[in-house]
Amino acid sequence: MDFSTSSFWYSLIPAIILLVIGNTCLKNAHLARRIFHKGLILLLSLSLLGLASPVTLFIFLTVTLTAWVSCKYGISLNKAARHVLLCILIPLLLVPLFYYKYADFVCNDIASRNWDCLRELIIPIGISFYTFQVIGFCIDTLRNNEQLPSFIDYMNFGSFFPQIVAGPIERRSDLLPQIQNLDLNLQASNLKEGIPYIILGLFFKLSLANNLADAFLSNYSGQNALVVWLNNLIFTFRIYFDFAGYGLTAYGLARCVGITLRMNFLSPYTAGNISDFWRRWHTSLTLWFRDYIYFPLGGSRTRRWALNLVLIFLISGIWHGAGWNFIIWGTLSGIAMVIHRCWSKAGYRLPG
Repeated sequence: MDFSTSSFWYSLIPAIILLVIGNTCLKNAHLARRIFHKGLILLLSLSLLGLASPVTLFIFLTVTLTAWVSCKYGISLNKAARHVLLCILIPLLLVPLFYYKYADFVCNDIASRNWDCLRELIIPIGISFYTFQVIGFCIDTLRNNEQLPSFIDYMNFGSFFPQIVAGPIERRSDLLPQIQNLDLNLQASNLKEGIPYIILGLFFKLSLANNLADAFLSNYSGQNALVVWLNNLIFTFRIYFDFAGYGLTAYGLARCVGITLRMNFLSPYTAGNISDFWRRWHTSLTLWFRDYIYFPLGGSRTRRWALNLVLIFLISGIWHGAGWNFIIWGTLSGIAMVIHRCWSKAGYRLPG
């Protein structure tokens, strides 16, 4: 499931061959062709997860099937009962993510248990992204009393192969209707739009991010301030070209099959302030935290808006990684956002 490896692209060849054969055989059977397209996309997505590792596929199926069964049961309940179900379901869906990503940090670094078995855990690819996407689906379905889609449409929504590894974290209202109307004809207009994004994304990842990673000065003697600053500058651009490269490739792949994903990075380093930066960096994650945590806490309408803001960025820091550095980084980002908002409310502006 790594876009930068040749094995991923080789894995697409059998799917393309099957698509051409299926479209030829089902040329005039529109309903059967649509079912075939949905089944093919699901088979491809699950196969890629399985090729990554059987554990990856098992964890994905555990999370998505638990959510599906819960939503199928929950839509028949009244509003209060659905709220209780969500309070139980959301922590349950977070259990695999917590175990693989945070158990080592919590047990060994915080609780000082020294359990070596937790240090050897390999985080299943995409678990942070599809867990949040499925949780968002459950909240939208049960809280808004939305109709449950067909099982195959739901599974394609949760496993859509271009975006499951590194996002964007799509919403039910944005991606699901496109999945339900999926029609894989590999139209020239879609390919013409999607392929340039794939090329640009792979250039970002393979030519820029990977070379910047090689340029990172990890072996140097002494406390050289210039090297420290240079490494920070290298990492600044490396992390952008890495994440944005994956995002652009995912966007291009989706466009090739007629699906439009959210553009996850909107030139964040051209932002004029930190608030603008977070509207441009990993936009789908920022909006997820805003809509599913910040607004339910009261957002900026309460007296504790500053605490809410710091809490959201603290959670965002923890989402990005398990470690004190991520906790500190998230907290500092939240404090910076509070300072900027107070600064702006006071009427001050920095030069563009």
